[in-house]
Amino acid sequence: MRGHHVYFLHMSLLGAEAQREINSLRYGYGGYGKKYIQNYIEVLKKISSSNLRVKIVDTLDDICSHCDVQRDRKCDNAAAALYDKNQAQEYGLEINKIYTSRQILEQINKTSSKDQQVPINF
Repeated sequence: MRGHHVYFLHMSLLGAEAQREINSLRYGYGGYGKKYIQNYIEVLKKISSSNLRVKIVDTLDDICSHCDVQRDRKCDNAAAALYDKNQAQEYGLEINKIYTSRQILEQINKTSSKDQQVPINF
């Protein structure tokens, strides 16, 4: 999972903020197609509802598989890799390290204010 996708996971579990993010994607503000949006939602649901093994990366991940910005399995957004590293660091996660979903959610809570903490339901 890309570092900046951890942020999206965090926001999606908070509710209203995530709905704005998803709507911006769904209605084209992010420039993403329908397949990307459906995949994005499905991957985040899986990670937030079961204790999977997840590798934190600064390259393409499962969410990116339907992204219109990637070409030949490379991201055309040069700033994204730096953003991945910064977001991972903000959550106390390391690039190229494998965590369980529970560990990622625990790190989100550990590094967030009380009103920004997310439920862990598994």
